[in-house]
Amino acid sequence: MSEELNADKQAEGLPRSQVIGLILGAAFLLATIILPPPETMAAEAWAALGLMLLMATWWSTEAIPIPATALLPIVLVPALGLGTVGEATEPYANPIIFLFLGGGASHSGLRCSDGTCIAGSP
Repeated sequence: MSEELNADKQAEGLPRSQVIGLILGAAFLLATIILPPPETMAAEAWAALGLMLLMATWWSTEAIPIPATALLPIVLVPALGLGTVGEATEPYANPIIFLFLGGGASHSGLRCSDGTCIAGSP
């Protein structure tokens, strides 16, 4: 019985919220590409709004994995004419990011239970 449920679950594909988020996010970006910007808004700001709406929609609905959503600016900033690849990747090299990565790596090397921690445990 449980095998049938698992087979049905796999056949369904993505949950409805993810499909809606995927389509809606892409529609937001396409709308800012196709439609002209408001008179008081620069074209770059209009394109950045589309990128922001795409990322916010995909992030909140998890239409694609969140780490993949976080990497979208690397591709889309140059494609939308908002900057270069170097300018898009510069925030990813912030020293604070490396601080968090180092803390996470240190933590993953420890196994803690009952108030005692053992280094180098799987």
